[in-house]
Amino acid sequence: MTTKDLGVINEQLIQIAMAHKKSSTYSQYFTNRALSDVASQIAQRQREHFDSLLGYLNTH
Repeated sequence: MTTKDLGVINEQLIQIAMAHKKSSTYSQYFTNRALSDVASQIAQRQREHFDSLLGYLNTH
């Protein structure tokens, strides 16, 4: 894996982590239960993507 590849993956990890944090924060602020649940689901999905990408990075 090249340095450029690692840089791209690192940037993706940063972006996913920021999106996860925002979604988690939004889920706490929504007073509408349905919106809160959707934001929580989005945050969970982003966490899964982060873990998957990090796992890939750790195996290569």
